[in-house]
Amino acid sequence: MIPAYEAAMTIGEAVESLRGQTLAPHEVIVCDDGSGDDLEGALEPYRDFVRVLRSEHRGVAAARNKLIRAATGDFIVPLDADDVYAPTRLRRLAELASARPDLDILSTDANLVSGGRVVGRFNEKTPFAVRDQQEAILNRCFVICPAMRRNRLLELDG
Repeated sequence: MIPAYEAAMTIGEAVESLRGQTLAPHEVIVCDDGSGDDLEGALEPYRDFVRVLRSEHRGVAAARNKLIRAATGDFIVPLDADDVYAPTRLRRLAELASARPDLDILSTDANLVSGGRVVGRFNEKTPFAVRDQQEAILNRCFVICPAMRRNRLLELDG
């Protein structure tokens, strides 16, 4: 799911990263959060691959909640309109979901890129103590773009 506001310049690369996955996504949904740029034109080449929802500009949280309600998969996986996924990301998340059906939040590591070059890895910049997860989860960001079990998010009202 991709919330998008004024993202015409970047969304094509984000969608291309989904088209290049080694495990195809169940669905790709974009929520145009009241953009004034040519987001519709930027998405035109992907009409057969992407479903587009539209809303008035209410911010990223409202757009994500709209996407969660519209999704049909067991897990939703957010992708910001100015980010890209590594080609194996969805396959690795699916493998983890199969191996650990008890988990509601799944994640992978991520490269941090600036100016077209890798400047670090997410887990290096935000170390996470596995031993005391419940406390660590409450104290800081510990995952990036996690896959989340959709029904649990709906139970929490987004």
